[in-house]
Amino acid sequence: MLSFFFLGAAIILATSSWGLLTVPGLIFAVAGIIFSLRKQTGYTAICGYVPAVGSFIGQSVVGVCISCTLAACLFATAAVIASIILLKEKPGRVALGVVALVVSMGIFIFQIPEYHVMANATPASVSSVQKEHKDKLLYYFSPSCKFCESTLKLLCEYDPEGKYWTPVVAPQIEAYGGEKMLRKHGYKGEFETSWESPSGRFPCLVIGEQIFSGSQKTTEEVKAYFASRET
Repeated sequence: MLSFFFLGAAIILATSSWGLLTVPGLIFAVAGIIFSLRKQTGYTAICGYVPAVGSFIGQSVVGVCISCTLAACLFATAAVIASIILLKEKPGRVALGVVALVVSMGIFIFQIPEYHVMANATPASVSSVQKEHKDKLLYYFSPSCKFCESTLKLLCEYDPEGKYWTPVVAPQIEAYGGEKMLRKHGYKGEFETSWESPSGRFPCLVIGEQIFSGSQKTTEEVKAYFASRET
């Protein structure tokens, strides 16, 4: 059963945007699967605690990443279950792992509001974002949305400075992942955050009073908009 938690963590890490801790996380996930299948519970617990603690502390420093948090929770669950099995044999080691996990989770939860203040990522309502950037395109996207990146990449190619458009990361808690995706595609301007998009779907493009949803439609509208500016 423990192997399924590690497998789930590996799938999440492998299919999400890769970062500094992705490769170490995958290594621990594979090791955890192997040790759990071999019934080596002690090593299984270590393979759960180390990436979970590392992820929570890492996110408390650089910001929240939803996929990272999900993977860390799966690692932590596997570690705790393995620790319960080990409790009678090695209570001291179990206590050490649990304490480290609890402390790292506490730091992570405590730092979430602080990160968003530092990142100037105060959540804004849909109406306030539209009012503030009424003369620009607004592109609402989520780092977790696999259909959002093609239009985002196109916008970054057309206008990397953000002169004619403003990216809006939603939901706000994914500000770190959104900024990371923007910088990956060469965007150098500012971005906004919001809890939702005007259409309630992703990706979402706002041009004046018009709202467009879906990868194909937003791509077409972006191409048409910048083509009209060239004429």
